[in-house]
Amino acid sequence: MQSLKRSWAEVIQPEDYEKHMANVGQAQANASLTKDLIQHARLPNGAKILFAGAGPGQMFEFVDCAYLRPFTITFTDINPKFLERLKERAVAAGLQDFSVVLDDVESSELEGPFNAVVFVLVLEHVDWRRALAAFRPSAFVLIIQRNPEGMTTAVTPGRERPSSMKRAEDDEQPELLRQDELTSFLEKLGYELKHEDYRPVADGKTMCGLVFGTRA
Repeated sequence: MQSLKRSWAEVIQPEDYEKHMANVGQAQANASLTKDLIQHARLPNGAKILFAGAGPGQMFEFVDCAYLRPFTITFTDINPKFLERLKERAVAAGLQDFSVVLDDVESSELEGPFNAVVFVLVLEHVDWRRALAAFRPSAFVLIIQRNPEGMTTAVTPGRERPSSMKRAEDDEQPELLRQDELTSFLEKLGYELKHEDYRPVADGKTMCGLVFGTRA
């Protein structure tokens, strides 16, 4: 997935990505879903949370992120422009105990440990098994995309996208995950599905929110 990685690191611009995500309702749905999932995980005050592949922090535009203030947050991405915008938003939201780090989830250099690792529509764009196996948190908070029957591509055929995202279309395409395959893999790593929640979005798609915790 090297060409896909290059697209996210060098080609796709924050404003184009945000415009697309808002147009299809995924930015709004994922912001709300992330908040609900993290609150359901019942992490203790002071818990260390990693938002891996965090993007430009568009969630700050749609939900009150005060719920993150009790935690120590690390935001990572492979696109420095995304991280610049995210940092501005996190500061504006009143977060203090946070850092932004340029990092690749497939070969992360973060030391951790983390109480929770959050992947929001990231696993479709990377070697997801490698990304998940790199961390051993007490909880994974995941959002993946489920398409309607018969739609096999991550991007809806015929939907207009902003310019830099169009340029990226010539590169390798993201691959959708099956929830049962994801669950099976994490079970082998010692996790079990603790909670799930869903949000319908445009084009008949569904954002699937999953919380996995270590087995008791």
